[in-house]
Amino acid sequence: MNKRFPELDGLRGAAILMVMLQHYVAESTNAGRGTLSFALSRFSRLGWTGVDLFFVLSGFLIGGILLDARKSPNYFKTFYMRRAHRILPVYYLWLALYAVAAYVGLKWVTPQDSGFFAFSVPITVYILFFQNFIFKPISLFGTYVVGPTWSLAVEEQFYLISPWLIRYLSPRYLVNALILFIITAPVLRGMLFNIQYGHRAVYFLTPCRIDGLAMGMLVAIAWRTRARAWIAKNIDYFKAALLFFLIGTAAMLRRHPDPTTPFQAMYQYSWIACLFSLVVVVALLAPSSLVARFSRSEFLRNWGRISYCVYLIHLAILAACHLFVLRSLPRITDWPGVITTILAAVLTWLLAQISWHYLEKPLLDQGHSFKY
Repeated sequence: MNKRFPELDGLRGAAILMVMLQHYVAESTNAGRGTLSFALSRFSRLGWTGVDLFFVLSGFLIGGILLDARKSPNYFKTFYMRRAHRILPVYYLWLALYAVAAYVGLKWVTPQDSGFFAFSVPITVYILFFQNFIFKPISLFGTYVVGPTWSLAVEEQFYLISPWLIRYLSPRYLVNALILFIITAPVLRGMLFNIQYGHRAVYFLTPCRIDGLAMGMLVAIAWRTRARAWIAKNIDYFKAALLFFLIGTAAMLRRHPDPTTPFQAMYQYSWIACLFSLVVVVALLAPSSLVARFSRSEFLRNWGRISYCVYLIHLAILAACHLFVLRSLPRITDWPGVITTILAAVLTWLLAQISWHYLEKPLLDQGHSFKY
């Protein structure tokens, strides 16, 4: 599957905008009931599921690339060199900026503010992509600058195991392994939920989030078999299933947007993964559907193209704008807060565009010089 699907770029754009809504709106207000900011906050509080959409898309796209190249003599070298060019330079540049800023902050701030910049987690943890195993709270500065990178750690760990599974397991055993991941992930979440740091473990650990990646990979397998024609023939059933999962997600938004019990932790993440897997299926196999037309929009595709840099920097830019302009943490409870948040979104977009054109795109092209 070497063809590029504009729908998937658009879905990636939808995913990053959902994450931004979570951080820019849902987590930036403590307004009382009846206010506009309170209503916006409640509407945005499932924005965290944008990460789950990223997981499903990664499973589909990376799984598809590996499936197509599984017999290549350059299979491992090409895959890891391309991934390294795509992920590591921008990520390590961001880590370097984080380390320098934290060091300068610790040297120059007053002692009572030193906790804001503290290196509560060693930088080597982030260099090695182990941050999703750290459950203790990190410094406020670290939360805003490198907090979102936990999901990159999940994906990097996925990149370590998925090429080997696809290379050496037969199609039948690969499907069985993916189904096993989908079954065991919610069981593990239910077991861990009530232990110390269980809420964080359930959200951050790769074995607890593997079901979304596995579902995306199953869709990639189906795309390459006779199942694709069968799904296309019966696409109306998949549209109905998508509507069913959307209704359930709407109920989740109203009643419990975050898991509060082991049972909710077991099914919620899997429910969201099923929802987004169906979104991918309908977007690709029902081109005239509302989902497909929405995901092909130029606006979403533009955000999807720059989503990697946006994901890395958006929260730090939000905090920096509010600290420098309003001398406060992010808020949208008044007009100065709203305008500053909009300013942060515009700056994030501009910086991500610069990163894409002058850093990421050239590196991506260089990575594709390695052929399967």
